[in-house]
Amino acid sequence: MIIQALEKTFSVCSLQPGAEVDLNKFSTAFLSVSSEGRSVICPDDEVVSDVAARDGGWRAVRIAPPVNKEMMGVLLDLSKIFALAEVSVLPVSTYDTVYFFLRSDGYLRALKILQENGYKVEMAYLQNS
Repeated sequence: MIIQALEKTFSVCSLQPGAEVDLNKFSTAFLSVSSEGRSVICPDDEVVSDVAARDGGWRAVRIAPPVNKEMMGVLLDLSKIFALAEVSVLPVSTYDTVYFFLRSDGYLRALKILQENGYKVEMAYLQNS
């Protein structure tokens, strides 16, 4: 299995109440909406102006797409590896891709431990919109 290390850094942002977000403006973004609020994870250099709070500098890895339901055991294995590396992790997924956002201070340690556990790690570059 190939783990792709993404070149960009990301921000986890809490949006202002009533903020409108055009997801088409992002090269990559994850929007979360609940009764507790709305947030977006996006590249640091694409943060929108309507943020109430921002936590920047996250790094990301993803399982090389496509990910299918038979791979769910791998998600647990990766989560355990990140826990062993003592790296804060925020998992997010799309229909066929799984991303793990990692605190920057543990990113290189996490990549090393992934390789030590038999995962191939390669660099991946996101398409600009």
